[in-house]
Amino acid sequence: MAGSWGAIALSLAKSKHERYARQMLIPEVAERGQQKLLAAAVSLYGENSSSIAVAAYYLAAAGIGCIECHV
Repeated sequence: MAGSWGAIALSLAKSKHERYARQMLIPEVAERGQQKLLAAAVSLYGENSSSIAVAAYYLAAAGIGCIECHV
C-alpha cells in the first residue's frame, strides 16, 4: 500500500494549499495527509438524497477527491 501513494508526492498547488491550510495545521493531517484525502474516492449510499447531500458536503469540504452518490 505504501507504494501506491507515490503518484501524489508532488506538493499541493498554491490554491489548494490556501483552501486546506487550516486543517493542514493538524500534525496528523499536514500536507501529506491532505494529498491522501485529495486522492481518495468515496461512494455514498442512502435512502434519501438529503442525508447523502449532508455527508457529501462535509466530505467535499474535507477535500475528498472523488465522491459518488447513490440513492
